[in-house]
Amino acid sequence: MPRGRLAKECSGRQGGKARCGGRFPLTPTLARKSTVAAHSASSTVKLPVAPILGLVARQAMMRKQTRRPRLPGKILFELYLAPHAITITKFAAACDVSLKHMRAIVNGRARITAAMATRIAAALGNTTPEFWLNLQNVVDLYDAQARNGAFKRQLKRAAPMAIEEACAR
Repeated sequence: MPRGRLAKECSGRQGGKARCGGRFPLTPTLARKSTVAAHSASSTVKLPVAPILGLVARQAMMRKQTRRPRLPGKILFELYLAPHAITITKFAAACDVSLKHMRAIVNGRARITAAMATRIAAALGNTTPEFWLNLQNVVDLYDAQARNGAFKRQLKRAAPMAIEEACAR
């Protein structure tokens, strides 16, 4: 029988399977409770901490990414400009760049450089240039790995033919 907080969240079993669809691991080692002390003005309160967070982070780092990451321009538009009804024209003026260049960034046709990341962070005020550069670096790294994978596949096909030609001489 599973123990701990995660087992309680997964409440019941049907036919040997958890009702939650297996989203919560039910092994006793992962379902073990741990606490951390939170200090308030009046007393110290113990809050439960999910020990599984470290495991999830490690698995996410080891997992191979199968689709292209979200473009930083799309994130800029969907999370920062659209919810606040800021047009690309107004944001381009705030960043002191041309409308054409800002549209290229938002539509994914232009990269975010260090200078542009600094301008975007200054215009928004609640982000850092590192955030925008990291978003761009993730996309660039994915693209480079995809190109490298295609090159490796092409090289594997060409290598046996090159060896045969060298032996024929």
